[in-house]
Amino acid sequence: MPYLLVGVGGMLGATLRYAVSLIIVSPFATLLVNLIGAFVLAVILTRTKRSLFFGTGVLGSFTTFSTFSYELTQLPLIWASGYVVVTLIGGVLCSALGSQLGARYV
Repeated sequence: MPYLLVGVGGMLGATLRYAVSLIIVSPFATLLVNLIGAFVLAVILTRTKRSLFFGTGVLGSFTTFSTFSYELTQLPLIWASGYVVVTLIGGVLCSALGSQLGARYV
């Protein structure tokens, strides 16, 4: 059963990421899905540490480190540097905000 939860969640997350990439161009789509993923995962994990469907499945396939890494190699150095900073600081801030909101409202 756990494999099914992760697999179905993964299909949903990958489909959502693909939908975002149709609407927003890269690398902005990748940045957006990674920041959303950091926020939502933090909200979820404030209440439960067992989240195979949403955490591992949906958000694991929705967010993407490999695409982020590839996009870094395709950008000029100055843009790549900014992309790293915005992704890392934004991810930490989204996680912190998600944790705070999750603890308060979920």
